[in-house]
Amino acid sequence: MKRTIIKLSLMSGIILMQLACTKKDDMERLGIDDKMLTTCPANSDCEYLYIESSDVEGSVPTFKSGNYRIFWAGLTEQGLDSKLYIKAPMTGTSFYLDKSSITAGQVLLYRNCAACLMAPLTPIKDGYVKGINLDPGKPADQARWLVEARIILEDTNGGSPFKDTLYIKQHYYPNFVYN
Repeated sequence: MKRTIIKLSLMSGIILMQLACTKKDDMERLGIDDKMLTTCPANSDCEYLYIESSDVEGSVPTFKSGNYRIFWAGLTEQGLDSKLYIKAPMTGTSFYLDKSSITAGQVLLYRNCAACLMAPLTPIKDGYVKGINLDPGKPADQARWLVEARIILEDTNGGSPFKDTLYIKQHYYPNFVYN
């Protein structure tokens, strides 16, 4: 009996060490770290959340069932509501979206401001999104993801050469409960 308990303890320790090493290896491979996270602007509200087995569609994005893990960063400040939606694969403990994924519609930007004069920018030009599960051994509803996105935005009217870069690096938390 004592021998079985010792074996189980050793196996548990080995599994935990492998999970920790895998996370560090994935972080190095993706070139992402936990330092210098973006901050929410003063007098604003920000949210960084994700949901699983979903999709998002429409000019005013709405959630539906789907095959993606949807990450969204929301910024609300005086009269302006902005949300960046990222459609990441459901498989694995890390992901990387490149320019082709962005131009294929896996990154959406929604901005609503009734009294603003702003160019209608869309994430159609270039960039990347990379993410890693910081708690791979925990259930999905308790896991934290680190996501870094650098998205090149462009004026959708095509008349002006206006471009902007959106950069977010933040921890994302689940917006659902399994347990």
